Amino acid sequence: MYTVSEDNLFRYRSPASPPGSLTVLSPPDSASTLRLNWTEPTSPNGKIEEYVVYYTSDPGWDTKLWFTKTTQKKSMLIDSRAAPKDVTVSSLYGNLSTAVEVMWTRPEMAIGQVTGYMVYYTSDKNQSDPNWMIQSERGLSSLILGLDHNTTYFVKVRARYGASLGPFSDVFSFTTPKAEKQAPLPPLFLHLEGGNDHINASWDFAKNLTSPSFGCLLDIWESFPDAPVLAVNTTDLSYTFTGLILIVVSGLCADAFQALSSVLIVVSGLCADAFQALSSVLIVVSGLCADANATYTVSVKAFNDAGYSLPVVETFHTHPLTEMETTE
Repeated sequence: MYTVSEDNLFRYRSPASPPGSLTVLSPPDSASTLRLNWTEPTSPNGKIEEYVVYYTSDPGWDTKLWFTKTTQKKSMLIDSRAAPKDVTVSSLYGNLSTAVEVMWTRPEMAIGQVTGYMVYYTSDKNQSDPNWMIQSERGLSSLILGLDHNTTYFVKVRARYGASLGPFSDVFSFTTPKAEKQAPLPPLFLHLEGGNDHINASWDFAKNLTSPSFGCLLDIWESFPDAPVLAVNTTDLSYTFTGLILIVVSGLCADAFQALSSVLIVVSGLCADAFQALSSVLIVVSGLCADANATYTVSVKAFNDAGYSLPVVETFHTHPLTEMETTE
């Protein structure tokens, strides 16, 4: 029959007494750190292989719920602060939104009282902590709005313990979605110049335009009721309208001029070249009346496959031809 020697029985007996002289100190250079010291049990029943330290913020809890740490020494440092856990980020309004919600769980091993949280985020994780964007929260989540599209961000969370801050959580990274196609921004300006039978239009866009256009749509019409509209598509940043003067023969009254001009309504379905060719035929080479000036309105708007921008509108006044100009 096999028997266990007394040496082996003695080797695996539990200590007969607990550790003694437990002291808890807070070092002056770190108010949140606790230094524990103790002495070996008076009846160790052999060599002490390790110590298990139990600690909690609520002594009323069952010891099964207390935090534990082990050490082979007779001292230990415990930080009463702890980092938040399980940081996650989710899109707030769907997959195309740059608004996100950051969520986390409370620190698992904090024995100090958590009074709030600080959420840090940036697109450059090499920045120092003060240069990160910071939001203060009291709960376990935070909304971050106005992020850039198609950009990788980094976020981390730390708890507040009264006047001090705890350690950071692990850094969580996420990438915002690409921007949905949008209609372009309108041109910055529209400049008009010209003479008696033409108008030069020019325009430009902001250099940081994020929604590039496929082209521009120009509309031009004479400023009287029911005037036809000439539309021109171009990919350039300028365009010249020619053959625009609608001059009437001498002696026609104002009403007759309006009547003659209204005939042009029928050409609104013609292409730009046909319109210009037809309108140039209407130039009368003699006897201009005094009110043969024309006022034109020009608009330009950018477009792409998502739609049109708002228009930019300007007006231009052509002057009448002299008899000498019309007979040359």
